[in-house]
Amino acid sequence: MGWSGPRWIKCLEYGRVPRRLNLVVRRQIVRLLSRALSLGVVAACLWRAWDANLGLWYVSFGVVPILALIWFPEVVDELTFGTWHGGYRIDAHTPSFLIALMGWILLFLAAYALFDPDLIARFVGMLK
Repeated sequence: MGWSGPRWIKCLEYGRVPRRLNLVVRRQIVRLLSRALSLGVVAACLWRAWDANLGLWYVSFGVVPILALIWFPEVVDELTFGTWHGGYRIDAHTPSFLIALMGWILLFLAAYALFDPDLIARFVGMLK
């Protein structure tokens, strides 16, 4: 039997829908894309801070905890689960996507503050 074309064309010929990706595979693809995009944002921040004196160190030390939120949200959740905060015990797990979303928000705020240095001055002026 020779080559008869891609699998999805065969599925269309027989009226079947191609099988969707496994849930584990989809999560791995999303994590890989998230990690790659976050490294791209960090690279842009490091490029921007290249001229500043000690800017590379500030960016590096400020971004590593944020990358931990994006890359390892399950681990961050396990570290905080069961601890005491404000007299109450944390007895519910935080969804991983919320931890990663918080990391993305902090990463974009750090990048925005680096690319727009007047942001802090405007923010402090707004508080007065």
